[in-house]
Amino acid sequence: MTVANWITIFVPIIGLVGAGIIYHVQKSVDRANQIRAERRDLYRRLVSAFNSFNSSLLRGKSSEAMTHYIEYKGLEAETIICAPDHVVEALNTLSPLMSAYAKAKFVDNAESDISKEVRNAYENAIEAMRLDILGDTKITRQLIAGFTTGLISSISRFP
Repeated sequence: MTVANWITIFVPIIGLVGAGIIYHVQKSVDRANQIRAERRDLYRRLVSAFNSFNSSLLRGKSSEAMTHYIEYKGLEAETIICAPDHVVEALNTLSPLMSAYAKAKFVDNAESDISKEVRNAYENAIEAMRLDILGDTKITRQLIAGFTTGLISSISRFP
């Protein structure tokens, strides 16, 4: 057999091996992107449930707040399953503060410093979720705080 014959045998084999490697690499990249997209959707729903809970509290609607809190807890359970540790730890801090905040609002009928703690824990959770989804980001914690403060200020203006 000549060298030309060997080349015609090995070139297709090398091509097949290369294609197999590229396929597996692309498949793992696609799977990582799919997981990131699923987390992004979950995080959006989680933040939306928290904001609905918070706005219900600010408007004095206890049964509505309870509904949103239950929705939030369900989404939180889903997040515990698929989110990285730093996101779960941030949510673990937020959750008990939410129930304490609701109790202070509706049971004790008092304003307390717990709202500042809730807002701080919420901002930490958002920052952790953004880092998980986006990696490096230019959105600072102060900008996130501006958004959360703006939400509370705008809700308090409604009749």
